[in-house]
Amino acid sequence: MERTCSFKGCTRKLLCKGLCLGHYTQQRRGQTLRPLAFSAEHAKRDENGTVCKKCNEYKPHEEFYDRAGGGSYSVCKDCQIEAARRNYDKQRKGFVRAFRDENGKVCTRCKEYKPFEEYYRDNNSTDGKQSRCGKCQSKAQRERYRKKKEGVSA
Repeated sequence: MERTCSFKGCTRKLLCKGLCLGHYTQQRRGQTLRPLAFSAEHAKRDENGTVCKKCNEYKPHEEFYDRAGGGSYSVCKDCQIEAARRNYDKQRKGFVRAFRDENGKVCTRCKEYKPFEEYYRDNNSTDGKQSRCGKCQSKAQRERYRKKKEGVSA
């Protein structure tokens, strides 16, 4: 017969000093012993598969990515891929809409929306223009020149 934790109401396997891993950790941290939160994940898992927390479908273990430290994620591969696509699209659309359109973009220094004519060329940029407007670029250049003349490296 397997020995269980001595904490009242806990049915987990005994680790040491009469306590399970969760209660033993609480004791080592100097915390007062309290009931552990029940993880529904343990109830929805068996030797053949797991229930995905996102779509609530029972799937075989192969449908879940493995964790680096062992075990597997509680969300299936399909749900993780869908969430990653959604987040990427949301971030990308928000970025483009907030900083650039067909007529101009927002300067990264003064944070003002200006037409493309007020930006210098930059062949390495996706839109062919620098990230700072001409005025801010000139200010930065003058500041670098002043610091260099004073002997302070930029």
